[in-house]
Amino acid sequence: MKLSVIVTTYKRMDALKKVLEGLYAQTRLPDEILVADDWSGGDISGDISNVLAQFENKSCPTFFHVWQKNLGFRATLVRNRIVLADRGDCLVLLDGDCIPDCHFVADNLCFKSCKLSVIRSCNMGFYRQDALSVKGFNRDFEGWGRQKSEFAARLFKMDLKKKHPFMAICYHMWHKESLRIFLESNDGLLTKALASEAYACEHGLNSVNPCNKSSRVNSYREAGHGSA
Repeated sequence: MKLSVIVTTYKRMDALKKVLEGLYAQTRLPDEILVADDWSGGDISGDISNVLAQFENKSCPTFFHVWQKNLGFRATLVRNRIVLADRGDCLVLLDGDCIPDCHFVADNLCFKSCKLSVIRSCNMGFYRQDALSVKGFNRDFEGWGRQKSEFAARLFKMDLKKKHPFMAICYHMWHKESLRIFLESNDGLLTKALASEAYACEHGLNSVNPCNKSSRVNSYREAGHGSA
């Protein structure tokens, strides 16, 4: 089974470096590491290029960087781009401030089938095919809050079950809480999903331009950008 770890990041390069160091120190390396960058600058220069360059000469796993223009909180969009670009059997979402235990990847593979472990993106695994079936993450969400819960709710409607055997440990670095100005409206979208019988969202993968998959290399390189 091919396993890809998707690391979402935004403006916290010190934490991202520690997360990547943890992934390269695994007892069983992931097959791919994909950095989903909700970009904080106008171009690819700056702190993140300095961080990623430190992993440039690693022979494996394959390293892939997807970034987009900074037009506000758009983690849902960059996650959808990654889902479309990736070809792993199992995708594991890991926040860019969550340092994985050295057995993190091996534990995920021990489940034999990928887990939906926690309804937060800091540590959440699923089959890529299941993500395609529910049309990925719902782009109707704005700002922080409930995107992953709504995604998980739709996966549950496909009769997928949550597994959490207290494995695949990661260590969440402290940070101030995100602004929650959209939380009320996002709660409404979650409530709507829970009440509906549908498992596929209307504005998900079908409304996303995928990144350029031909840019995938074994070292750091710009992979793609865009405003939608």
